[in-house]
Amino acid sequence: LEDLVLNTFKYVSENCKEEQEILGNEITIPNSPFKKITYSEALEELNRKDAKLEFGDDLLDSHLRIIGENHPGFYFITDWPIKLKPFYIMEKEDTPEISESFDLMYGDLELSSGSTRVAKKSELEDRMKNKGMKIDTFGYHLGVFDYGVPPHAGCGIGLERLMMALTGIENIRDTTFYPRDV
Repeated sequence: LEDLVLNTFKYVSENCKEEQEILGNEITIPNSPFKKITYSEALEELNRKDAKLEFGDDLLDSHLRIIGENHPGFYFITDWPIKLKPFYIMEKEDTPEISESFDLMYGDLELSSGSTRVAKKSELEDRMKNKGMKIDTFGYHLGVFDYGVPPHAGCGIGLERLMMALTGIENIRDTTFYPRDV
């Protein structure tokens, strides 16, 4: 994911000079490797600003703005509490209250989330039950696990959000092909 971002910035920087000029935005290649901060470190930063957050509290946009001020550019937030993540995300083997997941941030803007995924059907079903989900509505998804699912992970990047970081445009509607406008 980091290489994808770096290569995108490098390619656009080298090959889209005219577009950069039109936008009045000269692209700077981000420093690598991207910094990593844990969810707990983010809480410590926020609580120094009197946020009064406890482990397991979700981070609001107002919190992300504070963290983004402390960490301009690209960085990862890692080690999120498992309770804040979807049922299909693995927990750390040695610390079950922590998820094997991350968010890629650009200042206060989340560009991507990623995680190691649960590969055992019985574990998924248990997670779904614990979250009050109706297992039978996921029959098609769970049926795939009857054939065996290898250990796997994934992430998804928001193209419009990456475009915001790349172009310096501050409103996502201006980087969206069909924005939700009136």
